[in-house]
Amino acid sequence: MIISEENWYLNVKANILSTFRLKMVFTLFYVVWLLIATAAARPSKVQEDGLTSEDEADVFIMKKSDLRDDWCKTRPFKQTIQVSGCLPLEVMNNFCYGQCNSLYIPNHESVEPLFESCTSCMPQRTFTKTVTLRCPSLPVKFRKHKYTFSKKCRCTSVKP
Repeated sequence: MIISEENWYLNVKANILSTFRLKMVFTLFYVVWLLIATAAARPSKVQEDGLTSEDEADVFIMKKSDLRDDWCKTRPFKQTIQVSGCLPLEVMNNFCYGQCNSLYIPNHESVEPLFESCTSCMPQRTFTKTVTLRCPSLPVKFRKHKYTFSKKCRCTSVKP
């Protein structure tokens, strides 16, 4: 059987289109499969936003997005030391400033909470410094005085 050049061209074109369609179907199938597999591996919105647990009976009390990062800064300031009979002396010190998280979960069976955590922005490192005060109205004209110097601050757990 003799196939004309035009028929041969149409036949090849049909085969190419058929192969192209088949590849498109497989590609589409692969993309759908990949999306389903990825979605199954991703955490659910509850797992993503909530405090999760393996136990289905657990209650989620807050969203992860509601939790904020603690921050606590160490800032310098001039502090005046005043002791009766001595001249005031200005020294450099640091104060703590920030916002730290706390959490309290009541217990329906007791006055003791199920859980409590309280943090405060306070000195992490301190040391004692000694200064010499001038005391003109006292018999001893100079007096040593100790004070606490705050070196670094951070959110620290405190007992309620």
